[in-house]
Amino acid sequence: MSRTLRRGGLFLLGGMALMGIAFVGAPLGILSGMMAMMYGACCGSFHRWDREKGLWMLAVAFLVLMGPVYLVCAWMELFGQREKTWLAIDMFLGTVMLGSTVNLLLSVMVYNRRVSQALNALIGKKAKAHSTDEPNGHAPRQPS
Repeated sequence: MSRTLRRGGLFLLGGMALMGIAFVGAPLGILSGMMAMMYGACCGSFHRWDREKGLWMLAVAFLVLMGPVYLVCAWMELFGQREKTWLAIDMFLGTVMLGSTVNLLLSVMVYNRRVSQALNALIGKKAKAHSTDEPNGHAPRQPS
């Protein structure tokens, strides 16, 4: 997963290149380029998934936004037009990239949640070790 997130910027550049080619006039690249850029942006957003607490919440927010889009794209891919045109190929490649993005978000959500729980437990143990027996949190006064 770390290797995937490290190399995700290449998908961002590849998506920009696909969109540039499509804007010039190629029949392929709009949807697949946008989805590749989205995958690269997600990889950039979650590059510290194993060290930073709380990234799983951002992954859940992205998943809530991108999950239904993936379902609609997959539905259209399965039950949409049957002829093989450039638009159908672009739709297929975009759906594959969107599925990879949803898989990445699910992985970050699960693993970063575990990291966050482990870090919270570690912080809790350190806090217990440094706490005092006084109910107000102050150390007892020594008689002079």
